Amino acid sequence: MSLPGHEGRPSASIPLHSNRLVCAAEGPRHTNSGGYAGAFLSSSYVDDVFSIDKFCERTSLKFLSVSPERVVFELKGVDAAIPNALRRILISEVPTVAIETVQIWQNTGVVQDEVLAHRLGLIPFIVDPTALNYRQPNQEVTDENALRVSLHVKCTEQSLGPHQTSLPVYAKHIKWEPMSPSQKEAFAANPPRAVHPDILITKLRPGQEIELKAYLEKGVGKTHAKWSPVCTAVYRLEPEIVFKESIQGEDASDLCSLCPMGVFDIEDTTGEAYARYPRNCTTCRACIERFPKEIELRKIKDHFIFSIESTGSVPAPLLFKMAIEILKEKALTFRQIIDLKLVSGN
Repeated sequence: MSLPGHEGRPSASIPLHSNRLVCAAEGPRHTNSGGYAGAFLSSSYVDDVFSIDKFCERTSLKFLSVSPERVVFELKGVDAAIPNALRRILISEVPTVAIETVQIWQNTGVVQDEVLAHRLGLIPFIVDPTALNYRQPNQEVTDENALRVSLHVKCTEQSLGPHQTSLPVYAKHIKWEPMSPSQKEAFAANPPRAVHPDILITKLRPGQEIELKAYLEKGVGKTHAKWSPVCTAVYRLEPEIVFKESIQGEDASDLCSLCPMGVFDIEDTTGEAYARYPRNCTTCRACIERFPKEIELRKIKDHFIFSIESTGSVPAPLLFKMAIEILKEKALTFRQIIDLKLVSGN
């Protein structure tokens, strides 16, 4: 509801509150999201109308760094629901391949069978998940829904070095065994293997032995964390540092020295402090505690810095593409449900 005498005029603070989070000394302000149509309708905020053209115009995506292990990009002009959906999909719905079934023939080491199987299941493998089908409940293991690997290590006195007391068993000792000629041909160029060959599985003393076979299956993280393809999938809001008053002289030097992330610097010509690397800000609040009237620390609500770090089973750039495709499928499914409801009248 508009204030008396202000009907039809938007409040001057509404644009700031709608897309800025203020990090005050006592805590964050204006944390709620107002990215939906009608959020400020009662305040006569005329810009508070959804338009698909405006949405497409203000939405942008820019990759900041790309490598097989890690992708960092910035996403602008969207509500927090979009990056949050991407994050959840990356963690729990993008498929990978991991050990699901373990058949232990011999294990005389100190690690119990169930603990050994658990450790094997958590080892990430380099396997294209699109090359396998999901194995349905009670379905037999075949070359179309599984990969077979073996592990056979025996410790003897002769296998130990001069100063060794135990034999380490690493992920590199796991060997792939094709289940059919077609599977052997399909994976000949890029055979299944552990992402990190030096992952320690267990240690054996002389006379101890491990012999087992295991089957890798396709799955998703919401079934078990071993199928989650990411180490981390996180996002943060873009920092914005506003100088309400000029800071010069010794105060400017103090400001530069108190920031642990080196965000601030001093202009050569004017001698005024300014935010040189605002993206380095971790919201430690040291600056606003020292200069509460001069500096205001904000976060842009519709500007996200997103980081995806892969476990190595699937390259990080491909993970992003797969997450986008899953999100599109969800949106299309939701639209079909709405259309069906409209047609049926329910």
